[in-house]
Amino acid sequence: MIKKWVMKYKNQIYFQPGLYSLGALAFAVIIIIVDTNYSTQLQKILPDFILTGVPLAKTILASLMAALLTMTAITFSTILVVLTTYSSQFSPRTLQDFITDKITLRVLGVFMGGFIYCVL
Repeated sequence: MIKKWVMKYKNQIYFQPGLYSLGALAFAVIIIIVDTNYSTQLQKILPDFILTGVPLAKTILASLMAALLTMTAITFSTILVVLTTYSSQFSPRTLQDFITDKITLRVLGVFMGGFIYCVL
């Protein structure tokens, strides 16, 4: 049953970026748990320059979040404009091949995962 479900949805566009996003969600939850429960023990082990305050961490994560969102929007919109023009003049399958390419979906997954991690 599960194997049939995985095979059905594995070829969907949102499957691989969704997995990366779930991984980022799990990683963010783990980091939050470690930070809240073991922060006093980590302060003894880690050097002082690694430990930051809450305002600095919020500023860094907000900057990363904005950068990832901008990078994702510019990268994929530019590529899709080029591929749309190319597909209208040469082959209509190029856009579909680009969207279902595994490397493209991994890059989109990394961008989405990074954004979700920064938000959380």
